[in-house]
Amino acid sequence: MFGAVATGVLAVAAIGGVSGAIEGNVGQVWIQLIAVGAVSAFSAGATFVIVKVIEIVLGLRVERQAEEMGLDLAVHGEVAYQP
Repeated sequence: MFGAVATGVLAVAAIGGVSGAIEGNVGQVWIQLIAVGAVSAFSAGATFVIVKVIEIVLGLRVERQAEEMGLDLAVHGEVAYQP
């Protein structure tokens, strides 16, 4: 996020075609902030949908008995080495 906003500050017209806040185009910082907000909102929404689909299809939690037993043993069949 910092890098995206800093691009609006440090952009140079000679390199990217658009000047940033250092060259007097403060509006570019606002464009970058809006873009960061949009990407954050999209990512949060997509993650929420993915988690809900996984919750419906597979479930997010293991059974209580398996959790109490320990997931290494219950899910993977692993036990601690005892010489």
